[in-house]
Amino acid sequence: MKIRSIKRNLINSISAIFGLFIIIVFTFVDVSVDDWVQQQFKIELKEKTSQIKILAHEDITSRLDNPGSNYVYQIWKNNQTIKRSASLRPYPELDLVHPKIPVNSYRLVDVTMPNNESGQALLSSYIQRNKDGSSDYMYITVSASAKNLNRITGILDILLIGSFLLSMIIMRIVAKKIVQQGLHPLESL
Repeated sequence: MKIRSIKRNLINSISAIFGLFIIIVFTFVDVSVDDWVQQQFKIELKEKTSQIKILAHEDITSRLDNPGSNYVYQIWKNNQTIKRSASLRPYPELDLVHPKIPVNSYRLVDVTMPNNESGQALLSSYIQRNKDGSSDYMYITVSASAKNLNRITGILDILLIGSFLLSMIIMRIVAKKIVQQGLHPLESL
């Protein structure tokens, strides 16, 4: 017959209760941080799209076509490509996802980048006002690699798992000390 001590049962019960609470808290933190990082990526992609819209129509392509840029873009007018990023030159037959969306709207989709990395693309449509007063319906796709996003979320997940394990160890040590102090008068009898 296996003898179970009160001390061990108390330590295990306290550890299980606080462990469950810590799991819930760390899961909430992980989901919240991952969502926040994803939102920051989307905001950056929207800002880059706005910048490309402005600079492309001002014919300032030198700032758009930075060789170290993580972004690729393509702009259409009347279903004809009018501008492509310099990083798409090695892929002349490759077209980015063409947006079929209402005017002045956007949509974010997962894509495979030309270099076969996973990424996300912002599809957008807008009306371009020309200098002569006319306007054109334009479509733009801006894609960015999600490699850095995945790396950041991976590092955050590793840090959270490490913090969880460390907090469980510390909590177990504290629970053991509290139970020992609480049971000390009982052992004295």
